[in-house]
Amino acid sequence: MNQKLFRKENNQRSNERGAALITSLLVSTLLLIVGGALILTTNIAQGLAIDSTAELQAYYASEAGVNATLNILRGNVASNPAGTNATFRNVADNRTLTNWVTYDATVHGVNVVGVNSSPEMGFTVDVTDPDATPSPKQPTRLLIHATGYGPKGSKKQMEVMVSRYIFDFSPNSVILMVGADDGTTPVSSFAIGESEAKQYSGYDQADPTTSLPVFGVTSGLDNTTTTTVINNSKPDTVSGVDKVSQFTNNQLPYFLQSADNARAFLNVMQERAQTTNRYFTSSPAEMGTESDPKFTFVNGNATLVQGAGLLVVTG
Repeated sequence: MNQKLFRKENNQRSNERGAALITSLLVSTLLLIVGGALILTTNIAQGLAIDSTAELQAYYASEAGVNATLNILRGNVASNPAGTNATFRNVADNRTLTNWVTYDATVHGVNVVGVNSSPEMGFTVDVTDPDATPSPKQPTRLLIHATGYGPKGSKKQMEVMVSRYIFDFSPNSVILMVGADDGTTPVSSFAIGESEAKQYSGYDQADPTTSLPVFGVTSGLDNTTTTTVINNSKPDTVSGVDKVSQFTNNQLPYFLQSADNARAFLNVMQERAQTTNRYFTSSPAEMGTESDPKFTFVNGNATLVQGAGLLVVTG
């Protein structure tokens, strides 16, 4: 009797067998899911890092294409054949710049200008004239389209618009007389001459409805002096809505707001003129035409002749 009771009591938990195994399997499954997600995330992050590096290398290649084109336009690259100056006209006519760069590598099956061999990097350039300027006139601007190629099939494109004009500003007046930086000290003297053969006009020849002040000054004393000289000399030789206007210092172009700014501006303009072979120490033979305006820098005295473009004279 006791033996039977013992056996019966020993079999009371027989229906709970295998619970530990199921629990272990469930925990193991959760751990596998977490581990798999971790491995997947790591692989994705690694792939993104590799792709990001390749894309960055392609971006640097396209940037190299833009810089190479700008270097050519600045006249710093010898042409092949020799003697072909990199003007806006002949660059627009040679869109891939084969007179100045060599397409000496192949990346992704594309003929490129090689930048690096390991990893393979290179660029192609296509320069266009967005205004379709008829030849032989010089385009006023060019659109540089550079495509960079990097490893793993990466490709980046970059566009830059380049203007042929050295700088652009809105003039305050036809003739501007800047006094001392204090805004009160006048210029030493002013005269417009007694001849009837000359005319000072503030009207725009292209748009006669637009007019600038004929003379601009920065001090009250110059304002009074200039007005008096015009009225006492030949007032009919000065025409415009405003014959004389006074401007504050902060209304002037940045390069005229101080003597230091003017010196820095002249240094930059001289450097740009030298890179484009338009730097002179005396009057040049020509100063451009309406169909081909030019930038001219004369470091010294100059005699004005008929021309068109931008003229800077230090003498």
